Amino acid sequence: MAKEGAPKTEYEANVTTEPKGDNRARYSFVAHFAEVEVDTQTGHVKVTKFVAAHDSGRVMNPLTAESQVKGGAMMGIGMALHEELRYDKRLGLAVNPGYYGARIATHMDAANVEVLFVETDDGLGPFGAKTLGELTIIPTPAAVGNAIFNAIGKRLRDLPITREKILEVLA
Repeated sequence: MAKEGAPKTEYEANVTTEPKGDNRARYSFVAHFAEVEVDTQTGHVKVTKFVAAHDSGRVMNPLTAESQVKGGAMMGIGMALHEELRYDKRLGLAVNPGYYGARIATHMDAANVEVLFVETDDGLGPFGAKTLGELTIIPTPAAVGNAIFNAIGKRLRDLPITREKILEVLA
């Protein structure tokens, strides 16, 4: 029990996944596009250009927002092409709980990422802003996968899209 005059240490809050906003929605929208070169002899993929268009409401700090998108795009490219988490199908446990042995993308793999912001004013967000964080990563592997499909004509659905998988579908 708190002493009289002491700061309150218990708080109560109500949370909902369906916030009310006078029929207004606060969603961010993204569209990512990748251009790749695929060496059909070795299976090597190089992302030569990447365009990330984001509607994140009002952009408060353009430099950090652009850096956030570029960093997320690079993480997504790494996810698409290099990073693999393997599971024991019987137990459902990770066999390699970490990316030990996986080739992590470096600055040598960095793609030319062009960032476009479509600024809208979200009346429910702080100063008209909307989210930016995870949306920078989520569509990236799909954009890279679609670019590889367009390059080789074969759809690969399991990440990462490795050299071995490319050579297997081309054989």
